[in-house]
Amino acid sequence: QGDFVSKIHGNGFVKSARSTGTVLAIEIETGESSSYFSNIRDHIYNYFMDRGVIIRPLGNVLYLVPPFCITKEELKGVHNMIVDFLDSLSVKQE
Repeated sequence: QGDFVSKIHGNGFVKSARSTGTVLAIEIETGESSSYFSNIRDHIYNYFMDRGVIIRPLGNVLYLVPPFCITKEELKGVHNMIVDFLDSLSVKQE
């Protein structure tokens, strides 16, 4: 998990990222102050739900709390989906 956090820290849309075990929190840079009511919350939620993954966004903070039974391959797939999401933000900005 630590390698993944290091990997996404270089993304311009990641304000901060931290993990403990498989639990992950990523604060998305929105150009505004962090807020539980950030509008990006709906975008995050819909992006992942459309792909069959339940992620808990609290405003502009994306929380990943995978089940204990997740396999390494499944977790890697979710991590790849997070990278794709971050990439989609850069495309959305252009």
